[in-house]
Amino acid sequence: MQGISDLEIDNEVGFQLISSDDLDDLGVAEVIRRIKNRVGTSPVYLRPIDPGLAPATGTPESGGWTTRELKRILRGLSGLNFIGVDVVEVSPAYDHVCLLKGI
Repeated sequence: MQGISDLEIDNEVGFQLISSDDLDDLGVAEVIRRIKNRVGTSPVYLRPIDPGLAPATGTPESGGWTTRELKRILRGLSGLNFIGVDVVEVSPAYDHVCLLKGI
């Protein structure tokens, strides 16, 4: 997130955000339920992974979900109309400490 304007724009276009704090407070099962209720048969788009778990990304989600949380949520969302899940793009230009070669 670059600032409060990101949240304002997301709200204007109808995005509903689920933060890591929401995930901690509500739990995985409730997050899955809320996503399914919100989405119905509409396309799904996710971009949740913390950059500490996915180095060299151009779209960091600081404090984002862990890979463990994402896997559980994706399993729980089976059957939805997934168009894509932008787990992370790997961009060597952002790999300032050469973490990619360890992946």
